[in-house]
Amino acid sequence: MKKILLVVCSCLVLLASGCGTSAEKPAAKNATSTAQAAPKTVAAPGFTLDRLGGGKVTVTPSQDGKLYVLNFWATWCHPCREELPDINAFAEKYGQQLQFYGINLDEPEGSVQEFMQKNKLTFPVLLDKGSQVGRHYLVRAIPTTYIVDKKGNVRFHKVGMTSLAELEKAVKAIQAEP
Repeated sequence: MKKILLVVCSCLVLLASGCGTSAEKPAAKNATSTAQAAPKTVAAPGFTLDRLGGGKVTVTPSQDGKLYVLNFWATWCHPCREELPDINAFAEKYGQQLQFYGINLDEPEGSVQEFMQKNKLTFPVLLDKGSQVGRHYLVRAIPTTYIVDKKGNVRFHKVGMTSLAELEKAVKAIQAEP
């Protein structure tokens, strides 16, 4: 009986912390399912990815002076699917003030497009084929969200589900700083 209880508790802990992903290399040092204010000195890597629906997007946080919100996700991830209505609302509300991208990890474009249409989601999606960008951002579980300030530094990092209110609070705090 104790073994069964231990297995059930272990499964619940794994589900609560997010979905694992193929972008789990390198090993986690301090992975957590709570939001963390990232040190101001951590520079966000730049990248170029295909945009869902066509074209390419180049993100150069340390050079372009834009505030970025990057949400790593996949259609098969239950916590990702649960947070997507808030993610979509955030992107619609703040899309003129910052650069928001949902970065889909390693799924076929057709599957992602179908999922977005079926769920009436409109936020901009970039396709991380092979999870290369996910690895550069040390994504070990999804959903994972980063906020990168206008100087190109990671200022917010959360592993696990986030909400509209949480994203608004973090962005407002970053914008309020000198």
